[in-house]
Amino acid sequence: MKFSDIDKEQWPLLKPYLDTVLLPVTGLSGTEEPWEATRGLEQLRDLIDAIEDSFRGRVVIYPAYHYISEFTTKEQLQHICSRLRANGFNYVMIAIRGDTKLQMDKPYYDLLLSYSDYKGLTVSDMKKDVHGKIVAVWDTKRDDTNM
Repeated sequence: MKFSDIDKEQWPLLKPYLDTVLLPVTGLSGTEEPWEATRGLEQLRDLIDAIEDSFRGRVVIYPAYHYISEFTTKEQLQHICSRLRANGFNYVMIAIRGDTKLQMDKPYYDLLLSYSDYKGLTVSDMKKDVHGKIVAVWDTKRDDTNM
């Protein structure tokens, strides 16, 4: 479910069920040609669709973080993830387009999905793998809290 599909009046009713946030990271540097930027956005869209199709009603997709730089990205994304978690999301997941390297510390997010991990797979196989990884995160955290 996209953030823009939730209005102020609905949020208190939906919040208990929407415990997972997805932060898309386009990973643009500003050096891309227009066609390269388009390709990156299409890759990210495909990855987001694989998540949204399976988990509508549990995952909120936030606006994308578009530009990265070696100087500030790690700290900015860690700060954003911390704020999302403080806002009540139990699970913070990041989806990033292909060919983008992102080095972040694991405590800030629960799952990092990269389109580049799915090169050569069919959309169906990508969706199946993404589904399994997300469910595994939920199961692992649930098991950790029940111990």
